[in-house]
Amino acid sequence: MEKRTRGKQSPEHVEKRISKIRGENHGRWKGGLQRRPYRNLIEKKECARCSATERLGIHHKDGDHYNNVVENLEVLCASCHMREHKKAFWAAKREGRESPKGNGPVGWKFEPKGRGPTKKSAVAAALGRRGADLTRKLPDGTCKEIADELGMTLGAVYAQAFLVRRERQ
Repeated sequence: MEKRTRGKQSPEHVEKRISKIRGENHGRWKGGLQRRPYRNLIEKKECARCSATERLGIHHKDGDHYNNVVENLEVLCASCHMREHKKAFWAAKREGRESPKGNGPVGWKFEPKGRGPTKKSAVAAALGRRGADLTRKLPDGTCKEIADELGMTLGAVYAQAFLVRRERQ
């Protein structure tokens, strides 16, 4: 008879349960393709800087996460990897450049799509156009008009109007 401890499952039971959702049976299976194939190009034995053998990761020396040439990859422990990225961050700060961020190719910069005014500023402008008295409770009709004008729900207009009102008191 196999010995069981309270709350623990035997390794055989766990394997039987997990084998049903492994590989092709898993909902996120993508034909065996890996998102980061460079992880198989270099063996993680020890940190190249401090010789640690735990918490190892792969660092791209030139900062370009699309440059997966073996010469550009380096095994670093979590501590050395963090130190390396902090050095790049502070060097950019000292030189007045924007700090390197993200995993995009070198020179690539994420630019969010242009956004219009915030909901709060749009509601504030609409209230201003109507000459609303922000020291008193707003009439339902005013908020309903603003909601229709801005394509927002009535609740969202109330919430933003509350924030505008609180800001101006």
